[in-house]
Amino acid sequence: MSNYFIPPHIRGALCEALEAHGIDVESLLSEVSQLPGIDSPEYDLLVCHRLLQAGWYLLDDENLLLGDGKPLKPGAFFYASNLMINAPNLGEALNVAACFYSYVGDSWHPELSVNQKHASFRVRRYGQKNDPNHLLADYLLIGFYQFASWLIGERITLTSVSFDYPRPKHEVEFQTLFPCRRYFDRDHLEFSFSANYLKQDIMQNAASLAALLMTSPSFLLVPQEPTRKIHTEVRHILEASPTTEMPSLAEVAKNLKLTTKMLGTRLRKEGVNFNEIKKNVRLDKASQLLINHNISIAQIAEKLGFEETAAFSKAFKTWTGETPAQYRKARSSFKE
Repeated sequence: MSNYFIPPHIRGALCEALEAHGIDVESLLSEVSQLPGIDSPEYDLLVCHRLLQAGWYLLDDENLLLGDGKPLKPGAFFYASNLMINAPNLGEALNVAACFYSYVGDSWHPELSVNQKHASFRVRRYGQKNDPNHLLADYLLIGFYQFASWLIGERITLTSVSFDYPRPKHEVEFQTLFPCRRYFDRDHLEFSFSANYLKQDIMQNAASLAALLMTSPSFLLVPQEPTRKIHTEVRHILEASPTTEMPSLAEVAKNLKLTTKMLGTRLRKEGVNFNEIKKNVRLDKASQLLINHNISIAQIAEKLGFEETAAFSKAFKTWTGETPAQYRKARSSFKE
């Protein structure tokens, strides 16, 4: 995975948000010395770093005036992160973040919800009229997830992610950041994961936080390099296989030199299961084929291993809430 992945729609939304408040984006970027070529993988990273930093301070608001409440004074993230690294474990750190931001801001309210097996970090916004491109929504969701992963020194395996706005045309851009079930049109933002992560110790300290803050806030948009986990290995094997011939749990286990029972146990420890991973891979492949390839839905169904187009359409609607034709019409220039 590239160290420099930033969803392309974020850069455009960021430029539009700053320009809406009279900030000359072109002048800001011209001040950046040795800006790499537009085709360089570092380009979007440095552009977002410059624009986010400038936006925070020129607008005097870490919400970039995208919230419906009072501005969030620059420095809020600095104080929140310093409180979080002194927590004993991830669960306490996320509770600290929820309490802190609920106290200092009134545009959105975070909370940690936990049951026996699952945990969800949820953010409810009090309005969206100032955030037409959902930039604040994406930034909050990605930012809290990235920072939580950084605190424990590994990328947290997500079971699902929820967005408080309709499914966008650029949903495919979230596949790298959120390779899990993605729900839209919910009344809150949320990322969910195994509750086992909440017990993990905080691995960072004042020195590592100081180094991280040097790149703030752009690091929040860049996936941290994950520790190689078993669900990642499984996903790579499934992605590399022809969709019509996806290997079984036993075949994947053999490929990884594990017994079927050992693989199942390790996946459960990471809060996922084989069928869910397989379903997500098929959904991502289906989404890419519908958006990026001018082939019929019947052909896509065949490529995905469905014997009948109707069966594929029913499964796809169960996954996304839309039929393949509706999904394609809303996101692609290709017509069925």
